[in-house]
Amino acid sequence: MESWHGRKVSPVYQLLPNLQEPDWKSLRIGDVGEFWEQHAEWEDRIDLARRAGRIGDLLVLAEEAPVAAFRADAWLKAGEALRKAERYRFALEYLERGLEIAPKDVRALREKGICLQRLALTNTAGYTLDRAREHYRRVLEEFPEDPETWALLGRVDKDAWVSAWRRPGSTPEQMREDAAYEDALLRGAIESYSRAFHIDPRHYYSGINALTLMHLHMYLTSDEHYRSESPTLEGALRFAVMRGADEYQKFWAKVTIGDLEVLVSAPDTVRRAYKEAIAKNDRDWFALNSSLAQLQLLRDLGFRPDAVEAGIATERALSRLQTPQERWQPRQVLLFSGHMIDAPGRLGSRLIKSTIQGRLQDRQRRDSFAPIGRSALQSGGSPSTC
Repeated sequence: MESWHGRKVSPVYQLLPNLQEPDWKSLRIGDVGEFWEQHAEWEDRIDLARRAGRIGDLLVLAEEAPVAAFRADAWLKAGEALRKAERYRFALEYLERGLEIAPKDVRALREKGICLQRLALTNTAGYTLDRAREHYRRVLEEFPEDPETWALLGRVDKDAWVSAWRRPGSTPEQMREDAAYEDALLRGAIESYSRAFHIDPRHYYSGINALTLMHLHMYLTSDEHYRSESPTLEGALRFAVMRGADEYQKFWAKVTIGDLEVLVSAPDTVRRAYKEAIAKNDRDWFALNSSLAQLQLLRDLGFRPDAVEAGIATERALSRLQTPQERWQPRQVLLFSGHMIDAPGRLGSRLIKSTIQGRLQDRQRRDSFAPIGRSALQSGGSPSTC
């Protein structure tokens, strides 16, 4: 309890409870330059391992951090890298270790929510969308103006809504009927996405999702609740895209306009908007596929079929890109670990004769087994002397 994150150490801040202590990372003055140079070098190694996807190096470097706060930072970065590698349960382990030291790191809290959500969508035992939703609500109690968390909460309700009607074997009519029946989930997603866009109009993802789901709500339920709000949101979204798109965001800004035109414009306008977006894509298969997934959702519900098909037709650029190879996963892993042998002249044998004979008999029995098939071999060590 002495190291609780909320306890103020300096007596000055204890006497002035409303005075906030500065972030310790900003205190780079005086004779501590050498320490911060070593920290910068260690941090560069962490970032290099993260960008290269070398998760093992990340985990080792995390344990080499000079102080606990640095280890927390490395654990959180390792958790994010593991999440991107779709190792969600392993990612949760490292995120939670980091959050024990830095419990108010909002980026780590978002990452934890994403892992909970992905595990729920894969029907992993013990994980549900309700658990992910409750996690995001707790985060929003602490950070009520964080647009990314609001958008992630909206994604939970959107995923729950889609899962309720997009079931194998359902006819188009049945999918539309089920989608309309689950309108409460749809409205929940709209409210969260709208809140995120109102907080930060540069959050195109939230704005276009809110507007798309509003149009789907009107289409499926014939409810005019969003009829007056949607034109205002459309104008705000067009203005935000026009004013706020930098070079890095060019593709997403353009594809947002394409998604918007699907909702309100003729097929020719839709086709032209998506072609302009694809021209800004830097051969990113995942970005193009994300755009296509939204169009396929609209097609499944029979929404504005001519405009949707015009958008899907432009996604032929996907066929010119190499599809990422499915990650190969071994059915089982064999770990070969060497055993230390005695150095010449060592007093007292490390291995007694019966142990060696027993290991040789075990190996003979294993060698008599049939081939295992698709497996991964990993060497855990080699004979050494000491």
